[in-house]
Amino acid sequence: MLTRLWSWFCSLKVAIVLASLVTAIAIAGSLLMHFNPQIFAGLDTYGFGDWHRNFGRRAPLLASWFYLTGALILLLAVNTACCFIDWLLHIRSRWRKIGEYLIHLGFALVVFAYFWGSFAGSRAQLSLRPGQLQPVAFQPGYFLRLESIEPVIGVSGRPVDLLHNLSVFHGDTLTQTTTLHANTPLFLGTVTIVASGSGQQVVGYNAILPDLGHAADLIPGALIPLAGATRLQINDIRNDGNNPHFNLTLVDADIILWEGWYTLQQALPDPLRKAGFHPIIRQSLMMYTSELTINNDPGRKLALLGGICLTIGVLIALFSFYAKRRRGDRPDIA
Repeated sequence: MLTRLWSWFCSLKVAIVLASLVTAIAIAGSLLMHFNPQIFAGLDTYGFGDWHRNFGRRAPLLASWFYLTGALILLLAVNTACCFIDWLLHIRSRWRKIGEYLIHLGFALVVFAYFWGSFAGSRAQLSLRPGQLQPVAFQPGYFLRLESIEPVIGVSGRPVDLLHNLSVFHGDTLTQTTTLHANTPLFLGTVTIVASGSGQQVVGYNAILPDLGHAADLIPGALIPLAGATRLQINDIRNDGNNPHFNLTLVDADIILWEGWYTLQQALPDPLRKAGFHPIIRQSLMMYTSELTINNDPGRKLALLGGICLTIGVLIALFSFYAKRRRGDRPDIA
């Protein structure tokens, strides 16, 4: 019984059936993804476990194809792993097939690493604007600062890449400067940081001050002259939909006349009104941001080992193909 079960797990027919089912179900599932973005749009930004908790369990029927595909791929990895083990047990008579079986091993390791990382790992999104310093998720003590974002223009005049120039700090110490672009991750301790794109963030507002007859940019750090010798300092801005919150300090020389939070939907405090600050927002001031994905993947090294096995196996199989063809060496389909 055990011998028959082992033969079944090592069968090439089983591998072909599993691969065919995975292909067919994945093609059908990709159509469901297109028509159900509320469930599948963020699939590539979550691990398997996180996606299930946040989206999959809300629509188990729609997500069933994805779970089934994952289960079949895992079975296919088990099948190829068993084939590799069986080859090791008979390596004296099958050593010439080392290329094919290294490919088996590499595929199995990559799949196992993916499931390990998806269930035991974590993923976070980080948005950075130029000059901003932010802590690195899952890596205590480390910080990233975005220095600049530079588009790379191709011969057609269109941007073909986006360079994210970053500084890495451990505590207060600058440890390295690096540039991220497509397919060049940053490995930092146990995490992998990938540039996932760019975005825009509201950093302030351009407002007309009708009582004073001019406009001003309301951005953190700005010092706006008002009536007389008074000055208004913008300390911070928080965006709450269409009702931004401003943290302001009104000063006259070194004397603080008023300090606190002000929103456009509330009445002006008397000190601000008397100083002539009655803003009418004209437009938002936007700044490009760097969008980064931070992956804490415990299966990363296992996936790397699998990739190395795949590469070596493909090279060996490529160079030995014609030699085996001359010998009439063909796989047995059990």
